[in-house]
Amino acid sequence: MDSPSAPEPGESVTVSVVFEGTRFSLPADVVYRDRVRGFGVRFQPSDQARALAYAMGITVPGEPAG
Repeated sequence: MDSPSAPEPGESVTVSVVFEGTRFSLPADVVYRDRVRGFGVRFQPSDQARALAYAMGITVPGEPAG
């Protein structure tokens, strides 16, 4: 993620994604930080994450397809 703020690894953040006009707020944990490249996250399971995956046509591991 490229961001004006620099959260520390282990911090929880919310990532906002707009897909086809719909905003999804996705909870995530920061897994690394690099002062030049930004930071990386691991998304937490959530209803919003499942809804985004469904909208994108992505099958989430452990979720029924379709």
